[in-house]
Amino acid sequence: MYELRGEGWLRFLLAPYCARITTFVVLGLALLSLAVGWWLTLTVALGYFALVAWRGARLRIRADPSGVSVVNVFRSYSIPWSEVHAIWTDEEWAAPQKIVVGRRRGRLWAVDVHASLGLGAVRRRAAAFALAEVGWAHGYGFAAGDVDDLMALHEAGLLEETDATAHRAWWEERRRLDM
Repeated sequence: MYELRGEGWLRFLLAPYCARITTFVVLGLALLSLAVGWWLTLTVALGYFALVAWRGARLRIRADPSGVSVVNVFRSYSIPWSEVHAIWTDEEWAAPQKIVVGRRRGRLWAVDVHASLGLGAVRRRAAAFALAEVGWAHGYGFAAGDVDDLMALHEAGLLEETDATAHRAWWEERRRLDM
């Protein structure tokens, strides 16, 4: 089993910016301010940010024999290992970097893991591998790493491979060559 909780204060500060709903709330507060005045707007804004801060304190990702459980700001996910397509770190965007759990199919194909807020790139990548190791240990194969690793796995023909031993062998060979 593996569990990750984000870094306390940094996660607390970044949590309001990860929720996509924040954009709508800010626009709604601006309209509310025009309609009824600043005091009600301030009350609603403080309530919203208190809610997000409270939920931000609960952020986590947990991997166990049954799959991956993600608790984000407004939503929780339970993803069985058979549905995991890849676990990678997203370092390319201007938004806070995060771990992403890609699903093979579903309404949303990937789940952002806000519990990785505040981790540096090296610790975030290590956490992605620790999560993948739990799945690989239970016989499920999927890609893991960062975006460059996923591209290398795609070139090697392993991105769609579901055999855990193939992924482990590829990573052991890559580690051996890097040394």
